Amino acid sequence: MSNILIIDGGKTFTHFKGELNYTLTDVAASHLRDLGYQVSVTVADSNYSIEEKVQKYLDRDVVIYQMPGWVDGRTLDGKTLYRRNFYRRSRQALRQR
Repeated sequence: MSNILIIDGGKTFTHFKGELNYTLTDVAASHLRDLGYQVSVTVADSNYSIEEKVQKYLDRDVVIYQMPGWVDGRTLDGKTLYRRNFYRRSRQALRQR
């Protein structure tokens, strides 16, 4: 059985609340759990313990990035959003070990 981490890149800003990304993440997590996978979810637009999230990332066999196609009128790819919300801080935490 695979351990799966879903990184929910939904972003709350102006009148958008990231609901589509949150919904897609919930549907994916539920479906994967129904298939017998162990699933955990990290919401990129929330406060979290860097050390805990780095460990969660390292312990997983599969990582799924659920990212919005655009934010505030600018197109963003998943790599850009990931770097802004998780990657940089995760690498810093790993270096401190």
